Amino acid sequence: MPTYKLTYFDVRSHAEPIRMIFALAGVQYEDIRLCDDEWDDLKASKCKRTDSPWKKRSTEISQYN
Repeated sequence: MPTYKLTYFDVRSHAEPIRMIFALAGVQYEDIRLCDDEWDDLKASKCKRTDSPWKKRSTEISQYN
């Protein structure tokens, strides 16, 4: 079974639909919420990662089959 890790800012914004989908589906995932200082370290990637290909936008992730 794949493991999921969602990395985004600690706000209810673009990543919130993904958090809701995981919750409704009963999927366990690692929810990494970044503060501004932590974001500086990750600026180069700007992506959320699963065991499947990299996705850059929450809409794409929520439509992924």
